[in-house]
Amino acid sequence: MLGDVDVKGKGGFTLIELAIVLIIIGLILGAVLKGRDLIESARIKKVYTKFVEAWDLVVLKYQDRTGKLLASTNGEFDNVSASTVVDNLTSVGLTPPPAKYFVRGKYYSGNVDVYLDYANGHNYIVFSNMPTDVAIALDTIIDGEDNGTSGDFLNCGTATTNASSCGKVGDWPNAQDNSSVSAGLIIR
Repeated sequence: MLGDVDVKGKGGFTLIELAIVLIIIGLILGAVLKGRDLIESARIKKVYTKFVEAWDLVVLKYQDRTGKLLASTNGEFDNVSASTVVDNLTSVGLTPPPAKYFVRGKYYSGNVDVYLDYANGHNYIVFSNMPTDVAIALDTIIDGEDNGTSGDFLNCGTATTNASSCGKVGDWPNAQDNSSVSAGLIIR
């Protein structure tokens, strides 16, 4: 007859089978998201070790080898671009880190420039044009918290190459609203 359907021998999915499939899909999605977080974390740590920490260490090594502070007058940095101190570093057998380093952020990517400056009673390595989300992550790595007003890694505002505003402009801006900031690392 028309309209009669024979359901014998027709296999379908049971609720248990559907639940198992959904659980497997959830596990796969969770693994993908966790993998993205791990990749992001590794990228930030690479910026830290190959660039930020590298500048911190080379400044300290120069002082250790020569007894003088790199690019300084009377123990204070002279607000110079890092590219101008490359010869000083190589002359004492140190390999200079890059003076410009391409940093990829979530909302902005670009070349970060390095400057050495003295302000507010401290010598700073200023990283100009740093993606905001990367600066916040680096602040967490260096200081253990992500505020830009205390600790050794400070918010210096936007588009600056000097350290006069480091730690004085307030906390980090919203990473989504602000493409880049300058950040200052205090040399102790």
